[in-house]
Amino acid sequence: MGHILIADDHVFLLKAISILLSKEGYTFETAINGQEAIDLFDKGGFDAVITDIDMPVKNGMEVISHIRNVSANPSTPIIVLSSLYKDEDKSIAEIELAGASTYISKMDSPLGIVGALQSLVQVKAS
Repeated sequence: MGHILIADDHVFLLKAISILLSKEGYTFETAINGQEAIDLFDKGGFDAVITDIDMPVKNGMEVISHIRNVSANPSTPIIVLSSLYKDEDKSIAEIELAGASTYISKMDSPLGIVGALQSLVQVKAS
């Protein structure tokens, strides 16, 4: 189905997303901070990225900026998974302006991640 990079500093959440994606047939690699995510991404081979915003070393906005402005694969779909609330319009608008493909709140159903991946990876393959 696709090879996904998941970046989040919460190990429990990484495990939960990993289990979910595995059940859906995705392969994945994980990073616990933004610099690890950038390093893994630059090795190539990812169909999409799921990233938190608030991470150590480099944050999710820096990950997005690197993918969009520096990497060899700037059109890779990026899903921001964050604890920001959807009514925090300013923060979400900044995330979208930075180049994220979509935003999903950590409070939303895990199926939202799967749905977003399915639509974004399918669009990329077209």
